[in-house]
Amino acid sequence: MNFRFTDNHDQHRRPNALPQLPTWFEAPEEAPSEELIRIHPSTSAPGLGWAIIRSARWFALAGAVLLVLFNVANMLLPVALGRTIDEGIAPLTNGSPWEDTVPRFLFWLGAIACLYVVMNLTFRFGGRLGWYGVQRAQYELSAKILDRILDPRGFGDRSRMPGELLAVTTLDVRRACLALYVAVYPIGELVGILVAAVSLFLIHPALGFGVVIGAPALLVIMSLASRPLQRRSVSEQERTADATGAATDLVAGYRILAGIHAQPFAEQRFRRLSQAALRGTLSARTALSGFEGTTTIFTGLFAAAVTAGAAFLAFGGQISIGGLVTAAGLAQTMMYPLRSLIGQAGSFWAMAMASASRVLDLLHSPHRNDALGTRTVPRHTDGPGAGRDTADTAARPPEVRFDRVPLPAGEFSATVGPGTFAVLDLSAADAHALSDALSYRSPLGPDSPSSSIAIAGQPMDILDPEAVRSIVLAAPHDADLFEGSLLDNVRVGADSAASTGADGDDEGRRRAEDALGTAGCRPLVSELAEGYDTVLGDSGMGLSGGQRQRVALARAIAVDPPVLVLHEPCNSLDPVTEAQVAADLKARRAGRTTIVLTSSPLFAQCADLRISGRHTTQNEERS
Repeated sequence: MNFRFTDNHDQHRRPNALPQLPTWFEAPEEAPSEELIRIHPSTSAPGLGWAIIRSARWFALAGAVLLVLFNVANMLLPVALGRTIDEGIAPLTNGSPWEDTVPRFLFWLGAIACLYVVMNLTFRFGGRLGWYGVQRAQYELSAKILDRILDPRGFGDRSRMPGELLAVTTLDVRRACLALYVAVYPIGELVGILVAAVSLFLIHPALGFGVVIGAPALLVIMSLASRPLQRRSVSEQERTADATGAATDLVAGYRILAGIHAQPFAEQRFRRLSQAALRGTLSARTALSGFEGTTTIFTGLFAAAVTAGAAFLAFGGQISIGGLVTAAGLAQTMMYPLRSLIGQAGSFWAMAMASASRVLDLLHSPHRNDALGTRTVPRHTDGPGAGRDTADTAARPPEVRFDRVPLPAGEFSATVGPGTFAVLDLSAADAHALSDALSYRSPLGPDSPSSSIAIAGQPMDILDPEAVRSIVLAAPHDADLFEGSLLDNVRVGADSAASTGADGDDEGRRRAEDALGTAGCRPLVSELAEGYDTVLGDSGMGLSGGQRQRVALARAIAVDPPVLVLHEPCNSLDPVTEAQVAADLKARRAGRTTIVLTSSPLFAQCADLRISGRHTTQNEERS
């Protein structure tokens, strides 16, 4: 899969659009492969900020150099204007021949034009290089967070809602990477102020000393004025992240909330968080208004003082008219870098540190104690399924044993042998807890919750979670569908089970279509506009509940794991379709272990082993 940082607008261009000039320093088509941001357990928020800067140091350095040139050219522009007046215009008023004056006038006009060209190019490409570095850091940091979120060892400190994880992966990553701007822009602004001070000193020492004394004092005043803004911006970020997470969770689970008539409680919670976010935003905007007002007043007074001093010197004949124009222009030009040094650099760093703290809180969160095992699952080469080709020919369906598993309704014990089609009729809470424990989504309890579940005779808490997941697939009841076509969703599982090689693509498609047939999805070929190639959209919202459930079931079937655990896979289907799916599923999974957590009698009729509550029934005729 190709990755591109910037949007590709080629497909939206008009057929007869004019050709565009090439753009340089664009992000590459391929995703970066080298790891440049290194995070250790002792890394602090400032340490992460500097790691982000180091990860794009060459882009930051090149961007900073270009922006230094921009600021130098920006400060030299008033100097060139003043020289144009002194050497190209003032001599004419004193009676100098135009033959001597015009060449100098044209020279300085050319210098002004060159300065504008330099300013345009350096600012454009300096900012672009800095932005490329930010994008590259965002990509790598987002990848690290996704790796942590998808780590099968989970989070051991507390559970995190999907909305919170989304806010950290998007909002906080973007703001944390703003730390890179601190290494790109402030250097050029400081150099620009220094060039302005030297230029004013050359016009008259008093003007230069005034800038040397006044600029630091002005920076101190603005730094003090920015502290409320920085504190309130951090609070605004935290409240906005909470509201974003709550909104994401509310939208994702709204159908469930509607089913249990819990919308008022969810809306009340979201309204409370939303109002808190609004108060934080208004507070931050009030501080921003105060800061901008303060900086505008003091920088304006500073510029006015420099201009007034230059005017006084000009009226006294100590500097020329061109010197007055230069001093006034420099005073105005210095206002932006003075404000930017504190208003942007300080605020960017404060926001970046707040977001970096939340990013590190997620990355440094401990793993679950019951998911720290390192042993591999013993492989079986005999018994049911031993002679059947699988995705991993060395992995055979192991025995799954539940020994006094602590479930909400009480302890549960059972043994599911290799190649068994078992139906466990448990309460909804028990089934949910057992499915989550088998997939490492959440522990059963605080006291060695996974030691009571054994895979191939080995307790789960001593097994490597990746090794368990390669053999046991516990599909969630509320599975999410991805963007793309219906077939693409199922091929996510089929491709992982397909053989590699020249025929891998065809093999993956065949497995996906077979899995769709087993899950009762064949009617979708005629029900959907483009059959299996129909694009589902965001989370498959274009499908009904039963259609989504069948597609999710097909995706799990397509993986073809040695042990497949399903939780109420057909409770949204009609009885006729459910009975057919149960029979087809058992036939397809012959020689493989299948555990279905359901109260459906249609699945129970097909079961080799049925456990209802705490009672076990062995169907000998189906064994």
